[in-house]
Amino acid sequence: MESNQLNCQNCEKPYKEGFNFLFISREFLPKGGEIVVNALQQVRKIYPEAHLWIVGDKPSQKVLEIEGVVYKGFFDKSDTMQYATLLTIFSEAYSLVHPTLKDTTTLVITESAYFGCPAISSNRFAIPEFIKHKETGLLLDNPRDANELATKMLWLIENLEAYQNMRQTVRAFAIENNTWAKVGDRFENLIKA
Repeated sequence: MESNQLNCQNCEKPYKEGFNFLFISREFLPKGGEIVVNALQQVRKIYPEAHLWIVGDKPSQKVLEIEGVVYKGFFDKSDTMQYATLLTIFSEAYSLVHPTLKDTTTLVITESAYFGCPAISSNRFAIPEFIKHKETGLLLDNPRDANELATKMLWLIENLEAYQNMRQTVRAFAIENNTWAKVGDRFENLIKA
């Protein structure tokens, strides 16, 4: 992904695509999919235009029938067309929502950050190294609390100036710290030390 993420077409522009929250996972339930759906339902009581885009593991039909839930599919990055569609989803997502209890560190946070998409994720494991609270995203104290997640989603909607600044900051942070070249340099320096 590295060449495309650095040349993202819409990354420097103010976000204007709507409140499209993005959940990506190979395991819908274990990674917090049900929590995200519950949080979306709370958000839609105030902002009915909010949507949840789901990529990866397909949720149950019951979840798919919930107003505002959109299943985008499972994408194979080795397929050029599917990869291009996934990149478009990243660039049009308002925020990644990832209330995981299973990931020590997660590539999807960095991948979305390349497109200026901040994340809401767990304040656990190595995730706070990638998300600086209220700078590059928002951290959840209790990833299994749909109320806390809904509050964070609402914060992003209701603090537009801070949100737009966050989009710029998260992209810059990812490019300055989390490209393969930067990570490789850090490993090399650690080995040499």
